[in-house]
Amino acid sequence: MEVRWFRDAFEKPVHLYSFQKNILGTQDSDYRGRTALSPEALQRGDISLKLRNIRPSDRGIYTCLADDGSQYEKGQTEVIVAALGTQPSISMDSAQGEQTRLVCRSEGWDPEPEVIWRDRDGNDVTSLSNTTLLRDSQGLRSVSSYIKIKQQSNVFSCLVRSKTPKPDWESKLHISSEYHMFVD
Repeated sequence: MEVRWFRDAFEKPVHLYSFQKNILGTQDSDYRGRTALSPEALQRGDISLKLRNIRPSDRGIYTCLADDGSQYEKGQTEVIVAALGTQPSISMDSAQGEQTRLVCRSEGWDPEPEVIWRDRDGNDVTSLSNTTLLRDSQGLRSVSSYIKIKQQSNVFSCLVRSKTPKPDWESKLHISSEYHMFVD
């Protein structure tokens, strides 16, 4: 019995089981040490692939071929990878001579998140913000967004959410009336 899991290249399997053992010599190097087929499950006819330490690059269509020498079956499954980033942090930032701004930061997102700013009345003020996205070596995204504030506005919220539905992270900042900006 041969069980071959692969993505784009048949000859570079994600996992290959043949002659009652795992064959790792031709395994795609991106999956080395991260895949397994359960020997007990194989005895029951379960050829499910276990994939550990999921990465954003693992997203995609996987094909499984099972061949017992007389017939073979083929199946496909899609792996969807999503990472909920950190709760956003909001801080004040003011450069000399410039208007004070609030900066909202969050990291560890996949896919790319969206940022929504609201004022104290719940009005969407996102159009007044500037947002930057960066990708780290793992393929995850960090977001940094800022909005310039006027002293009379005193409550802002920054919502960072996945473009795919739920869950969301939101942070609010209340600026007290005692806050005064000092410029040297």
